[in-house]
Amino acid sequence: MACSEKIFNLIKSVYNKVGSLDPIEIAKAYKYNIIYRPIGPTTLGTRIQSCRKTTIILDNNLQEAEQILVPLHEIKHCLMDKGVGTPFLRRYSTFVPISKREAEANEFAMNCLACLYSYDLENLTKYQICDYFNLDYYWSNFI
Repeated sequence: MACSEKIFNLIKSVYNKVGSLDPIEIAKAYKYNIIYRPIGPTTLGTRIQSCRKTTIILDNNLQEAEQILVPLHEIKHCLMDKGVGTPFLRRYSTFVPISKREAEANEFAMNCLACLYSYDLENLTKYQICDYFNLDYYWSNFI
């Protein structure tokens, strides 16, 4: 998987600290709380900070791959986008541009997800990877 140097360095730093790219393990290591609530149908996750504690809120109806992808997306925001909060939206139109921060969070999440499943994904195209996780081809832009 190819990713920008900035995201590669972040992934490397997180892995060196945590020893894993599993979002639950990362959240524990960085002391982020994760809670599940019905926040959909258009929002998959968001984060809030209160009393210097960060809480990641995830929709309780996430699909299997989203249960890894969405917290990783929010973790990237927690690590690098201090003070900026935008809900992670379920659907994106290919004609609606997203911010650089959102694109980087998607890139971080997809590349961590790919690393977690690297053995299964060996020799697959980015579209086949999306098929493997039952994700829209939109996500192929971040692999």
